[in-house]
Amino acid sequence: MPSFLSGVERDPLDTDFIRMSFRSFVQRGILIIMVVNPLHAILLWLNHSDWWPFSLIALFVQLPFYPLCAQHRSFAVFLPSVLMLFATVLVYILLFSKHFGSSAGFHYLIMSLIPLVIFAGRIGLKLKVFICLMMAIGMFMVELELRGVATSSVSVEALKQLRVLNLLICFITLSMLTFTHFVTVSRIQSKLQFLAAYDPLTQLVNRRRMGQLAEQEILQSRRQQYPLSVILADVDNFKMINDRHGHPVGDAALQHISELISTIARDTDSCCRWGGEEFLVLLPHTTLQGAMQVAERIREDVAATPLHAHELELEMQLTLGVAMLMPNEELAELIMRADTALYEGKRASRNCVVISDPQPS
Repeated sequence: MPSFLSGVERDPLDTDFIRMSFRSFVQRGILIIMVVNPLHAILLWLNHSDWWPFSLIALFVQLPFYPLCAQHRSFAVFLPSVLMLFATVLVYILLFSKHFGSSAGFHYLIMSLIPLVIFAGRIGLKLKVFICLMMAIGMFMVELELRGVATSSVSVEALKQLRVLNLLICFITLSMLTFTHFVTVSRIQSKLQFLAAYDPLTQLVNRRRMGQLAEQEILQSRRQQYPLSVILADVDNFKMINDRHGHPVGDAALQHISELISTIARDTDSCCRWGGEEFLVLLPHTTLQGAMQVAERIREDVAATPLHAHELELEMQLTLGVAMLMPNEELAELIMRADTALYEGKRASRNCVVISDPQPS
């Protein structure tokens, strides 16, 4: 709900990622609960405890809430269902802790609920800290007050088995949720890094990332004394393509040209959508003459490979400017010289390669 309707500004920590993570955690938590209760029932039955049916009863009480906590349920259905499921688990833990005492370790299961509180959306950070603190205090209070207290008739060995099982459940739960969070964060981080460095249309590196790569390459070229050149290319009559055939065809043209440039470029070269219909190619270990040959090949391939898109066949052309890094020259100056050469070609005949004359150091 927008903040101007709710009257409350959204917490910056209450992100869509946190909300989706919470729903994912709930889904996995449900799977664990579905396994935990039968495991308790089996262990209690094997140790001749009359409480094994209560574990199955708890499972059947929780069953109606499982489909209501599904991933795509509306918040109005999802949140109350989660709270009710959360409450049934707490009641289950407290009842079994009181009956079997702290030696059985049922109160340790409270720890497995902490990730759900931390990743719950719409709960402020201070409230999350408070709830987790109360859960920790409650767990230790049960440990102290019920130590050695048990109204059940199960053996000491059975209590040890329950304790080990509950600790194992806590370990598996925390490990699984932590691993899930790690995988989710890693995937999102990878996606963010891609979005920050690559142009979504052409899949070439974007201008920001190219600036970083070029600066690094310039430092390397000066240290190791090797030539470095750039090619700046511009699509001829691109505005006319957009005006006559529409932006989808224009986008297809940019993708078409980017694929051709990437095919020609070496693995050590960097290709970039510099802006609009401009492309920049960074060529390490390449002289001005070598860069001109690469630019001419790009021009010829683009001219010889028509674009087939949206039931159209269009001939494409590029005008390219080429420049080689001079001593003590900065990246901006290098690009400016390539840009000047490019527009000399635009003013002349287009569909050509123009070399920037080396400037004296």
